[in-house]
Amino acid sequence: MGNNTTGAGLNTSAQQKSAPKGLYLGLTLLKQGVDTMVPATTTLTIGGQTVTQPSLSSELGNDIAVFSAVIEKHAEYQAAVAARKAALQDLKTQYAQFVKAIEGQFPPGDPILQKFGIHPRKKPAPLTAEQKAVKAAKAKLTRQKRHTMGPKEKLGIQTIGTPLVTIQPDGTTTAVPPTLLEPGSSAGTSQPSGSGGSTDASGGTSGK
Repeated sequence: MGNNTTGAGLNTSAQQKSAPKGLYLGLTLLKQGVDTMVPATTTLTIGGQTVTQPSLSSELGNDIAVFSAVIEKHAEYQAAVAARKAALQDLKTQYAQFVKAIEGQFPPGDPILQKFGIHPRKKPAPLTAEQKAVKAAKAKLTRQKRHTMGPKEKLGIQTIGTPLVTIQPDGTTTAVPPTLLEPGSSAGTSQPSGSGGSTDASGGTSGK
């Protein structure tokens, strides 16, 4: 026999969770037995009353419906939650647009906006001198860590000397960049030159 991979042969997670259990399973199996194993002409005494097979089957069906209705509603609830989740971002965007449109109909801070559930936007409190100093220090540290500078800081950077360029036998070239002099720093006592020598403090050149 081949493996059945379609229809009832597959038990999805949702199907497994909704499968009859406990009393629900007992009622389901009992009804199956009554419908398939008990002739329709049979009468049974239940709780001191005479009950026909069709009546018993119908009553069992009503009992099972109490459970199945919950399962169906739960499935609808899960589908509604999934639909809400999918639409949430669009709903937030639309709401923001609606609020903006209503705000445009009244002066800023008009108390009537509260009738729409729109509360006045609070203006941020001005920073104290201490808070401004802390903010500036944090920004400076951030720029240092990221190696970023402002336009004025970049203007203070100068290059000292010229790059040393070497031509290899195969035609490729290598270059040693000149020294970058940042604001507040001083130039070194020696810099690479095209002749390979170094300049001492007295201005003379010594070749080694």
